Amino acid sequence: MFKIFAYLVLILSAAYGAITVYPGMFFSSSHDYKNIAVYSHEPLKEGANGLLGQVSEKISAGEFFDAGQKFEVYLAGGYGEYALFTLFCRKDYACLHPLTGKLFLASADFEKKRSYISGDESKGRPLDAVLTRGLAKAQVREKMGGLTYFFLGEWKTEGYAEHVAGETEGWDPAEICREKAANDPVLRHLKYRLIVELVSNEDRMGYPVLMKENYSYEGVEKRVKKRYCGNN
Repeated sequence: MFKIFAYLVLILSAAYGAITVYPGMFFSSSHDYKNIAVYSHEPLKEGANGLLGQVSEKISAGEFFDAGQKFEVYLAGGYGEYALFTLFCRKDYACLHPLTGKLFLASADFEKKRSYISGDESKGRPLDAVLTRGLAKAQVREKMGGLTYFFLGEWKTEGYAEHVAGETEGWDPAEICREKAANDPVLRHLKYRLIVELVSNEDRMGYPVLMKENYSYEGVEKRVKKRYCGNN
């Protein structure tokens, strides 16, 4: 009985591994823009290239840019399908798979230029920012290596990705001091961006070097809160 169970687990693991490595088999449509390939269940609406052009321009200006890197983006048909592909981070709007470097989006509307995690449109995020953030992290993973990327602090990867995406650009930094900031994903991205920018500027280092440095998160968080919240 144990052997049968073990074989069953092995078969299911192999099947899930194949799904993870070759998710394109589940998507009937593909759209290429420069080095970005977008896979979806329906053809992308007219105007998709305009948004992809904005994303491409932002990631091309980042410190981890590599002209030869190819990106794969998969637009899930709903949260159930998204959760199947993204066991590591299925509660976010998008997930960069740490083992394959493929980017999955829970839901995307190229006409409205919005990204969703559920059917509630009031909780949508700017699609260009969500895409840019995911692809910026893919650039970091490619440059640092999959294993190193996996163990990088979230504040580093998310902070750099938000630095490139710029969704919170122009926001009042003091927003991170509010009580709700800890549970708000956008304010968390704002805080991480402020941290990496402050450390990069004050310690005079580029982001590729910052990724390799052994910083204590508590220490760098204290520095940014002292700057914007008046906390020691």
